[in-house]
Amino acid sequence: MGESDLLLNEQSSQTPVNVETMQWMMMLLFILLKFLLNFIHGCMPRYQEELQYLDYYLGIQPENQGNLPIEETMIKQYLSNSSKLNCQFNERCAWMNAPDDDLLDTSDFYLFVKTNTKLFPPHIQPGPPDPLKGTKFILAGNTTTKSQSAILISAPIACQRASGSLDFRYWLYNEAKIEVLILKPSTRRNRHQVILRPHTECYFIRTFNDRCKIEIPEISEPFRIGIRVHGLRDSALGSLGMITDIKYKAEICLEPKLSKIFGARAVPPSLINSYPISAADLSCVDYNSSCRWSNTLSSLAEWKIGRNRRRWKEIFETESKPTGSFFYQYVDSVIQEPYSLLRSELIPCTSTVTTFSFRYWLQTGTQVQVCTVTASNVIISCVYLNELAMPGPVSIDVDAPTEEPFRFIFELINFDNSTFGLVVIDDMQFTGLLCHEVTVPTTTTIDPLQIKRLFSLHPYPNLLIDNIPTLNCDFNQNTCPQWENDGHWLLGTIPYQVSVAVLNNTMAILQSRKVPCASNAKIFIAYFRTEEANLMESFFIRLIAKSTGPGFVVIRKIETTGNWCPLPTLSQYACEKLSCTFRQTFCNYKTEINSRANVLFKSDGRGVIADIDKGPGLAVLRSPQFKLSRPAELQIKIYQSTFGSQTFLCGDDFNTLFDCQPILGPKIELPITEKIIVPLDHDAQNFTILAVHDKFIEFGAAKFIISNIEILDENGELIC
Repeated sequence: MGESDLLLNEQSSQTPVNVETMQWMMMLLFILLKFLLNFIHGCMPRYQEELQYLDYYLGIQPENQGNLPIEETMIKQYLSNSSKLNCQFNERCAWMNAPDDDLLDTSDFYLFVKTNTKLFPPHIQPGPPDPLKGTKFILAGNTTTKSQSAILISAPIACQRASGSLDFRYWLYNEAKIEVLILKPSTRRNRHQVILRPHTECYFIRTFNDRCKIEIPEISEPFRIGIRVHGLRDSALGSLGMITDIKYKAEICLEPKLSKIFGARAVPPSLINSYPISAADLSCVDYNSSCRWSNTLSSLAEWKIGRNRRRWKEIFETESKPTGSFFYQYVDSVIQEPYSLLRSELIPCTSTVTTFSFRYWLQTGTQVQVCTVTASNVIISCVYLNELAMPGPVSIDVDAPTEEPFRFIFELINFDNSTFGLVVIDDMQFTGLLCHEVTVPTTTTIDPLQIKRLFSLHPYPNLLIDNIPTLNCDFNQNTCPQWENDGHWLLGTIPYQVSVAVLNNTMAILQSRKVPCASNAKIFIAYFRTEEANLMESFFIRLIAKSTGPGFVVIRKIETTGNWCPLPTLSQYACEKLSCTFRQTFCNYKTEINSRANVLFKSDGRGVIADIDKGPGLAVLRSPQFKLSRPAELQIKIYQSTFGSQTFLCGDDFNTLFDCQPILGPKIELPITEKIIVPLDHDAQNFTILAVHDKFIEFGAAKFIISNIEILDENGELIC
């Protein structure tokens, strides 16, 4: 007795099935699997005859010539909601056949529909034997000796924030197996990349009418879900797997975490009515409102302003880092072109030789070019950035004065599709004169740029000390953290330790912490400058070293005489910036409408108010920048009116509400005013308060009033 006969006898001992009928069924399945590809595509003479066999014995027919109903636009972009993966194949779905890689995937699924009420044979389990007429499912099968497999892959998912679930109905026959894979969104060298294999217990021998249920853990990177039917072989009888009624439930990200890893603020678009530009406006050492650089597009691939350096060494594999804020762009295989360009304001004309310099960092495989283009975006010339030469600096000379308008652009042109592309641009400096600016003659008899090597210059250490009550400073004794460095001052030895700014038609700034008051006061600065460098001081106090040519400035010591009030601590200064009684004022806070926020806060005598009364809404209140050297606490007084409404505290680089801390709501039985105390980490530099009401339809309008914000120390005492 053969193996197939034993299988029939075992089944018939459990289920009263006519053996002759079962033999016909097995013959039919053999025909089905042997000729599946051919009669779906109509390539064989017996095409119509085989379809008749299928219809007669199983009551199924190929639907749409076997082609899966794919939602093409959805499959090419990140999923906006987990329910978009729910699929019974009656309509277009966010699932498709994976490309063959001759390893994990060697075959395909095909679409079938149940055309009558005939039962499936008991050799096909554990799904129900009597799917309703009109039920659609996808089928993969084979009769080869070598095992084959087929993967159904989902639309890409930016990340999954917590444990989620996937379940679907399935049928297996003759050693076919099924598993779920978590795959990277793109292949590497045409091979599918497996992130993980969730535990899958979906077998032929399961509870009757069983569904395959998979728990998918939190996944912090972009991925696709793959449902893989494998073990498809048996040249005698063939084997198959069928799937339908897919359901996915999870809290997902709308965009990859890496897209905002260094900061969430996008570089603003160009001003429509821009004011006249100067050469200094093209320098952007540390981003501020005077930087005349902008995004060309608003998209997932737009340029952003970075302020932190999370995972820096892991991504760029280097110790060198930007100073202050910087520009960066993230792209991956899912984000569609065109990518946004980082471009300068149009330069009307120049009267001298000009130089544009910058530093840069590239993720491995990322290719970026910086070009000069005309007003109509015709390329004049380009420089390709080399991974081996980063961080530079790179200098681009515009050799002769020009009367033709031009601009600089940074363009990401390629990256490794199996991972992602990431570029950082920092320390952009433009030297030279525009045609309407005055030329200042230069005279220098030394090459001060050699000072960097001569004095063994090195960067300031990143050191924050909370309480330094005086402006007095001796660089030979410490690094004087009460004088904030803009990143262009270095420490050197001559032989005393000094602070040195090396200049080339640029500027460098040392700025004191805020001075509360002074009377009959003087400040003395022991410094040396070359001929082309100038030093100016102004109260805050800011020391500005400028040059109209190569030069350097050395500061050894700063001393004061007279009556100076003690400098506030970093915590006190942060407190002064953050504390606010909102009465007809926003103090240092800002509100805005953007891609997330559709409601503005408004100020009156009660505080800053967000009225969400025209539909679901979100309002944003952003703090100013601040620094802390030790932990502190926010005390926020909030009025909230409506059940279902919520207030959140977020960092500046939050992705979704799951990155934020809920501080009030949603269970608001009656309008309530509360003082909420929330800790601030010592490394926090800003925060955002969100007023959210997405239950407008259920519970009506909501009002939020923030009347007061105060800062407490770790003992709960007011700092200021």
